[in-house]
Amino acid sequence: MRKFCVIILFIVNTLTLLTSCEEWEGRIVIFNDDRNKADARMEQLLKVITNKDEDKLKGMFSKQAINDALDFDDGMESLFDLIQGDIVSWKRERFSSSGLREEGKKYTKTLTWYTVVTDENDYLIFASDYIVNTVDPDNLGFYTLRAKKKVDQETSFDVYWNELEKPGIIKTEE
Repeated sequence: MRKFCVIILFIVNTLTLLTSCEEWEGRIVIFNDDRNKADARMEQLLKVITNKDEDKLKGMFSKQAINDALDFDDGMESLFDLIQGDIVSWKRERFSSSGLREEGKKYTKTLTWYTVVTDENDYLIFASDYIVNTVDPDNLGFYTLRAKKKVDQETSFDVYWNELEKPGIIKTEE
């Protein structure tokens, strides 16, 4: 009986490890590292904002988000105008990830909230990002980016969940 339990435990552990592996940029990742991917995207985004590079910012968004947004170019301009000063630090506040694997296709979407501190102000940024999408390749990249000044610890995006993920860049008033 003991030998049987050890074998079952071994099989369960092996299956758990195998199902949590994935390949990203040519290397095998043992555990899901979507948080690290989201953080890397935030670093890339902050460099783009610092350089006010419209072409690179547009390239970070999915084709679908750009097409579905009411006025994507105005959103970019508003984002560059909003975030002032040199970036001192940033911190991930909340994170969520969801996905689908079906018939050889998959997508992974991250929802991430960040606090960004500059030498002039603090900001709250929300990002909805399809970091993998072979189900709908036109929707690979950021779908939503929201930004606002952070007034206090309780600052949040005061919208209903179903309105949080509107396409494009949304500057939220204080």
